[in-house]
Amino acid sequence: MERWLPAWVRTAEAEPGGADPIPDHVGTGRLRDRRALVVGHFAPEGGVARVVAAALAKEGAAVAVAGPAEGRPGDSPGREEWTAVPHTGPGVLATAVLLTELGAHTLPLRCDLDDEDACRRAVACTALEFGGVDLLVTCGGEAPAAGAAEVDTPQPESCPRTSVLATFWLVQAAAVYMPRGAAVVVTSHSAGRFGAAGHVGRAVGEAGVVNLTRSLAEPMRERGIAINCLVRDGQEKPHRTARAYLDLATAAPGPDSGAIRTVPGIRRSTA
Repeated sequence: MERWLPAWVRTAEAEPGGADPIPDHVGTGRLRDRRALVVGHFAPEGGVARVVAAALAKEGAAVAVAGPAEGRPGDSPGREEWTAVPHTGPGVLATAVLLTELGAHTLPLRCDLDDEDACRRAVACTALEFGGVDLLVTCGGEAPAAGAAEVDTPQPESCPRTSVLATFWLVQAAAVYMPRGAAVVVTSHSAGRFGAAGHVGRAVGEAGVVNLTRSLAEPMRERGIAINCLVRDGQEKPHRTARAYLDLATAAPGPDSGAIRTVPGIRRSTA
């Protein structure tokens, strides 16, 4: 019997999903029947967002993947036909194909992180497709390196928008569709703790994400939703990264909500 594929895959231009970023991870059903949205920058063959999406899928979740349109429509004729959201980036599409190959219910979405409407629309589309949202994971964005003397005003302005504001928009929108017992995992970077000479704007934005997590912990806990933050430095191994996100994805709302943790080791940081 021919395997059913969603409409965005059934196209002449369909490409393989690429390699599994965590081939040794075997799911145990920790997220069976959970409905997740993973937002970030998806690379076709790697990156934290792809690792997280694969881990959630292997644990039994339905996973929507949303990211910026990093590829232009003209790069691949007919690519806009892959999804109801036009011109979804190739990394998002490749990840969605991978999740389908892993047996997960998935949905690729476009989400430009500097656009409030796009962030809220990605959450609404996920809830419409899956019937709700049990888990939101924001994986952060990418920032170009530049020395302090080379940084112009738009970069320090845009980085907080695509990190702090995008996280706030996504969390606020998702909370409407989340039942009690749901979870939010947001991502920050060590640049927010220690600063980074080559990433001035990013350092500002990532510090804001940490404090946003702490500020939202109590109101989210009152709604029965756990929110925690994972601080990365970009050097972690994929399997350890997957385990770290899974531990926070299954965290219960309680007094520990609002924790700031690191990879590896899942220990509270001093940020």
